[in-house]
Amino acid sequence: INAPQVAVAINGEVLPRDSWSQTEVRAGDTVEVVRAVGGG
Repeated sequence: INAPQVAVAINGEVLPRDSWSQTEVRAGDTVEVVRAVGGG
């Protein structure tokens, strides 16, 4: 995911972008991927 407006959280904890590639997702984890968009 290269979009600068994307955030990732596992179990409610937002992950720093530089830790994404080293983070292990385990069974039972809740993963949230959020993309901010502008609008009006």
